[in-house]
Amino acid sequence: RDNSLQSLSIETDLFESEKYGWNDFLEVTNYLIKKKILNPRTEKIPVSQHEWDEWYAISKGIPRPVLCVLLGYVKMDLYNDILSGESVVFKKVENIYFDYFPEQLIKKYSTLLTSHPLLKEILTTQIVNFFVNLIGIKSALLLELDKEGKDKKFLEILYYANESGLYDLLNELSLIRDKERENEIVQIISGIRSRINKKFEKNSLQNNLFDDKIINQLSDKSIVYLQKIFE
Repeated sequence: RDNSLQSLSIETDLFESEKYGWNDFLEVTNYLIKKKILNPRTEKIPVSQHEWDEWYAISKGIPRPVLCVLLGYVKMDLYNDILSGESVVFKKVENIYFDYFPEQLIKKYSTLLTSHPLLKEILTTQIVNFFVNLIGIKSALLLELDKEGKDKKFLEILYYANESGLYDLLNELSLIRDKERENEIVQIISGIRSRINKKFEKNSLQNNLFDDKIINQLSDKSIVYLQKIFE
């Protein structure tokens, strides 16, 4: 199922790169490079805009091997940040934690599992995988929009997504083995991503409606007013 989830996430990213363009993916790539997490030469990823343009001339979608590399590094980066960041409310994501273990193990040792010596590491792996598989490679941008409150924003989105039933929904979608329906499934996930981004992306107003030079001169209160008017 983990393989299916990652494969579905990659297919959705491929779809979005074809439909919405490459700019956000390039921004994530540059973010990972600047943070010295990703070595583009080692991973055979273009560095210059010219190299990206050459790829784009050949294919309207970013090659899957590149998307796989980016997905892995986005997960590693987020894992390190969350592991050392704000504490997770276990009760809000206990279903995701217990899903890591075999059913028989949970039945026999559920109480002991809550005091597992690697609970934090296992839980962080689980929630980061869910978060990135759901929102995709561009999830790095969604969180980086609010750098100072990155941990808090991650948890806010995570709790919302889990309470909305998206963890179970994503698992079910990933296990549908009907290739003829794959495009429909990808579009469903892309639609969910759009809703989450619209709900939590603070800069969506600047990006979609108005000139940044004007918005940057307004108070937070005025920006909120504008957001409500144009929702």
